[in-house]
Amino acid sequence: MWKINDTVLYRASGLCRIENITEEKFGDEVQEYYVLRPLGDEKSIVHIPCSNTILCSKMHSLMTRDEIEDLIESLPTLSSDWPESDKRRAEYFRSVLETGNRRDIAGIIMSIRRRREELIAIGKKPRAVDESICARAEKLLLDEFNFVLERNIDVSVFER
Repeated sequence: MWKINDTVLYRASGLCRIENITEEKFGDEVQEYYVLRPLGDEKSIVHIPCSNTILCSKMHSLMTRDEIEDLIESLPTLSSDWPESDKRRAEYFRSVLETGNRRDIAGIIMSIRRRREELIAIGKKPRAVDESICARAEKLLLDEFNFVLERNIDVSVFER
């Protein structure tokens, strides 16, 4: 399905270029692997067994310009579930990040940002775990936006 030099979104690694498709021998078994190079970390390499449908399902095509513009336009209307427990919320948000569904990821960002504003308005600080996940989600989307649109969009795109 994928070819050498394709750019994909892969789980937490973000944008990756498929550098090679190679056969590797581990033990007695020879398998074909996708060799991914994260665009933001040229020193890292990720090997994905081509036969591992679970891991390969975590590789996503990049959005088109139109899909990105539609997503940006819809940001004010997006939201996410909000489990009250910090632990459950962190687990839920991480699971959404793993799916690669950009609309759901944007919903997390918008929900965390709204919650942040509510807390600040009453003199409280946002939870560090929420802020960390929000930053990770923003980076994931912004990297893809900037790559596809070939321009620099910053976090202000989420301030709607």
